[in-house]
Amino acid sequence: MRRWGRTIRAAVLTALISGLVAVWPTLPPAPETLLNLPLGTFGPYNTAKNRGYESSQHVSPIVPQSYEALQGPTLVGIQFIGDSQADLREDNFHIAIQGGPYRGSFESANAIQDGFAGLRLNAPLTPGTYRVTFDVTGFAADVEHWNVTVRAKPPPQDSSAVSSLAYRNALNTLRSPLHLSPLRWSDRLERASLAHAAYLGRHGYAAPSFHDELPSERGFTGRTPWSRDLAFGWPNSLSGEVGIEWSHPADPLIVTADLADTVFHRLSLLSDNLSALGEGQTAGRNGAVVMDLGFGYQSRLPQAVVYPYPGQPGVSMGWVDIEDPDPVQGGYGRRFGYPITADFPTVDSLSEVHVGLWRGRLPVPLYVDHPGTGDTAPNQIGFVPKRRLMPNSEYRVAVQAEALYNNGTVRPLTLGWRFATGGAPDTVAAEVESGSRAKIADVAAGSGVPVGGEVMTLYRRRTGRPLCFVERGRTNGQGLWIVTRFVPKPGYYEAVAGSGNATVFWWGRHG
Repeated sequence: MRRWGRTIRAAVLTALISGLVAVWPTLPPAPETLLNLPLGTFGPYNTAKNRGYESSQHVSPIVPQSYEALQGPTLVGIQFIGDSQADLREDNFHIAIQGGPYRGSFESANAIQDGFAGLRLNAPLTPGTYRVTFDVTGFAADVEHWNVTVRAKPPPQDSSAVSSLAYRNALNTLRSPLHLSPLRWSDRLERASLAHAAYLGRHGYAAPSFHDELPSERGFTGRTPWSRDLAFGWPNSLSGEVGIEWSHPADPLIVTADLADTVFHRLSLLSDNLSALGEGQTAGRNGAVVMDLGFGYQSRLPQAVVYPYPGQPGVSMGWVDIEDPDPVQGGYGRRFGYPITADFPTVDSLSEVHVGLWRGRLPVPLYVDHPGTGDTAPNQIGFVPKRRLMPNSEYRVAVQAEALYNNGTVRPLTLGWRFATGGAPDTVAAEVESGSRAKIADVAAGSGVPVGGEVMTLYRRRTGRPLCFVERGRTNGQGLWIVTRFVPKPGYYEAVAGSGNATVFWWGRHG
């Protein structure tokens, strides 16, 4: 029986991986009919130069705990919350490494990226123990330090585990209509995922849990997801992990759709601070897919990230609750309406939260995962309709709360948007594999069962004009339909199932 692993979020950072692509893909334009939430910038809660959460003349770097590395890092440093690359360069701070060939004279940071500031080394740290120290001049921050111990030889990888960039493509396609930053592939996070998938394959899901490892067991590489990510050279311990237990491997697009059809896992996958991922999997009696997620901070974030998003068409009517931890207490294995989530990235915490869902004037009863409960962060909300939503209907969502910012300011927050259901409890998802090839999936929401034999129609969306027919096909036995176009015209496309369920995605060059 398939069931979910649980999402884990970390609270500390160290650095960013050297193996990432230097240039991010360009964001597609936000479709005005889909995305009508106002964008917000950080502030006015600033340090001297950066536009972060912090109050004036106060720096709160997120300092890593001392850790053991299986692979010598090439970036060593610290993370600042909400700092832009340009502004961080103007803040005056220094960082030093002591140990091995390094003898501790302070140096200015030479690597600044995604709120990270540190040293880019000419070669990975060799085996041994190193002390890292930083100092910030002119700010209210104490000198901080931590140790990095590099092992002599990393453990071998299990060759039965495989990885695929298809997970990155599927997630970027899912994130495109929300105008979220596209993700990079990380070979360091991939190695951490592969190692943990091999551990699960050898020891099972309860040794001691899906996401944790025991030092006494063979193949141990770290107790927690973030300790394993650090061990394999991802120097940012603000990381997380999602996964699925399976007896038979599924297509990456099906897995991604399953994870997005949840509350807690979805909040991680649709975070605008999510910057990179790696994936590993293993088959057999203890088969699993493991996806490690790496986070960095953006200097500009939306006021809110909500899903279903404003104007989303063809949303699933319902969902089977097989998420762990359970967003509906005692609801594991039962059917409910499709989950709704809201994340407020520029808010520290929410209180006095009130949520509502209506079809016309009729309110829909809800189970609510309040901020800071279950696996929701203090600035996140999840809510699940108590019964299946009506087919082919428009729904209205409203959220009201008091928003607390890091400088102590409290302001009221009000948000409202609409979405529409399709005619079945199914999710339609897409993965753009290349400029000429896309994959469409139809899957029963929550259960992960592919829907084969479903008629699919692909349209191109045009501003202020009717949908333009492109192609028609049918899903195969794996619930997939492959669409190949010689040169698709860049823009947003909509794949609609015979049931009326749908997905919208960007296909083509960005601008």
